[in-house]
Amino acid sequence: MLVINSSGKPDNLTRTLRASGMAVRLQGTDAAVSSAALKPFRSVVLENVALSSLNDRADAALRRYVTELGGGLLVTGGENSYAAGGYYQSRLEPVLPVSMVRKEAFRRPKIAMCIVLDRSGSMTMPVRGSLTKMDLANRAAAEAVAIMDDKDEIAVFAVDENAHRVVGLTSLAAKRAGIRKKILTIESMGGGIYVFNGLAAAVAELAKSDAPTRHIVLFSDANDSEEPGGYQKLVDTWAKAGGTVTVIGLGTPADVDAGLLKDIARRGKGRILFTADPNALPRVFCQDALRVARKTFINEKTEARVTAAVAQLGRLDIRRFPSFLGYNICYPRKDAAQIVITTDENKAPVLAVWQRGLGRVAAFTCEADGPHTGQLATWNNYQPFFSSLVKWLERDRDDPGLFGSIVRRGRTASVSLEMDEPTARTCTGATAFIIPPDESEPVELPLQWTSPQAMRADFRLKQKGVYHGVIMTREGKRVSLPPVVLPYSPEFEPRPAGAGPQVLKRLAEETGGQRVMHVEDLLAKREVVEVERHTRRGLAPFLAGLALVLLLSDIVTRRALWASLVPARVRAASAAVVAGLAEVPGRLGRRLARMRRRKDAPPELTDGPSEPPEPEPDKPEGPKESVFDRAKRRARR
Repeated sequence: MLVINSSGKPDNLTRTLRASGMAVRLQGTDAAVSSAALKPFRSVVLENVALSSLNDRADAALRRYVTELGGGLLVTGGENSYAAGGYYQSRLEPVLPVSMVRKEAFRRPKIAMCIVLDRSGSMTMPVRGSLTKMDLANRAAAEAVAIMDDKDEIAVFAVDENAHRVVGLTSLAAKRAGIRKKILTIESMGGGIYVFNGLAAAVAELAKSDAPTRHIVLFSDANDSEEPGGYQKLVDTWAKAGGTVTVIGLGTPADVDAGLLKDIARRGKGRILFTADPNALPRVFCQDALRVARKTFINEKTEARVTAAVAQLGRLDIRRFPSFLGYNICYPRKDAAQIVITTDENKAPVLAVWQRGLGRVAAFTCEADGPHTGQLATWNNYQPFFSSLVKWLERDRDDPGLFGSIVRRGRTASVSLEMDEPTARTCTGATAFIIPPDESEPVELPLQWTSPQAMRADFRLKQKGVYHGVIMTREGKRVSLPPVVLPYSPEFEPRPAGAGPQVLKRLAEETGGQRVMHVEDLLAKREVVEVERHTRRGLAPFLAGLALVLLLSDIVTRRALWASLVPARVRAASAAVVAGLAEVPGRLGRRLARMRRRKDAPPELTDGPSEPPEPEPDKPEGPKESVFDRAKRRARR
């Protein structure tokens, strides 16, 4: 089993569990909590641990560990746990068998609270679907307002370079819905957040209230908090007047402006809460609002009694439960079994259990070890009580007749299920539940038969990280799947040393080219090419001469062989066509007629040679000379 406590060191609970024969691994709050990391453990214990002290997705990972992987979870109480530890409005809260919402508030004095929201340009960044950081911050502030009582007063400012009043100081009585609506309409207008302006506006607004408790919640980007101005004097004066300041930083303690936000919270005698996940903002806002507006931890000696439901834990001979010095005020859920209940006016559960999904959950609302343990620390039944509780929580082992595996090829993974013959005969189907790296909703993957004793299905790896899950048969048998990792997108997959040059070499060889691995080699090859180009004789002169010879041969051929190449009937038909064109009316006909008269004119009127023509020999009577005959005669001259 895994135990996480604030110190990471052994205490009374871990020593007791080890003494009872359990293999316990102990870690501090710096442990990386994911469903894949929790999978090897049959149960997990959060011992007085604030959920906000774990990594951002720890609440979702713990929920998946219980509901999808069938793990057992025990949450113990203390001043760092439950409502004070950020469990309210978390993704883990619906899994717990107790609720942190009280229908009727405790009697307490009026509270005046001012929420200062960062609306700088960084808040326009989308984080989930169409939602932006600003949308989630607005929703978180609205949830915090919902926790307060009607008699309380609230003010809200949105800050960029200036502080803009969204809700002036007003009582929540009969105005809660309108105030929440105004908060949800805040939009980012760009620029940065001037921290001093926001704090100064909040101090001035709360100075109008006569409430004994006056509290400021400053929400700011831990990488974009500008113009702190003289915040030291302002916050110190505010703290001396009895006011407090809690700072919620969007980012991590290592960010650029985290030091400034920490100092504001320290001087304001409040808390500093960081989260890099905007989706966790409602949980963080409510964590602070509950601390201020509600009494979440009863710090007094309390008696409790054991109910008949203790039989669920086994044969425990427990008739009386010891008193303790404090507990977290919680309320039972409808289907949960209350095993131990306080005897005070609250009748609150000390131990409640139930099953959620494939796993079991137990809520123990007082300290298992610490200053508020009281007589519980020396109780004779301490060891059998907690060892029986943890054993009841433990996840069932995998069915020995099933074997599951995942194999990745690129971005595709194949889930396989193999079973022994008796299991295969009774199996009517199976489904794999794959948990993505971001702890979002599992992918349900129905398996298909590939042989009488094997089933298989493929799924797509859409994001980098660890994928894992479980296979459930329709008969209720289960087997865990080993993790499969997509460490990065396949296009960025690292290659073995020398693989790149080998690919380039092969490419050059198969395309008849050369591989040049250095600029100097490239320049050297270019010089060789330039020298070869100047020393070689080109084909251009030869091709130009050949073209000239062919042109002259064409001219000679046309003149010498015209008569023999063109038959007499073709020449006669051509003459008839030319004669017919002369009859074409209009300007074209007159031009063709003039061209014809010019061709038929005596030699001395044409553009022929100036010397008199030689007398032609007598020709026998025959057909009339055609245009082609006259053209041929002139060509011979």
